[in-house]
Amino acid sequence: MYNLTFFLLVLIAIFLFFFAPVYAEGDVATLHPNNLNTSSPLAVATS
Repeated sequence: MYNLTFFLLVLIAIFLFFFAPVYAEGDVATLHPNNLNTSSPLAVATS
């Protein structure tokens, strides 16, 4: 049961990590300017 919970938390974290910059678009540049080019390849591709 613990493994399933941990897996779901990791899955959500990965989902937010990759798709939150795409969803927020320009807002990410003001919130995380230092991480824009290194955190998410999708953020770089859509910026």
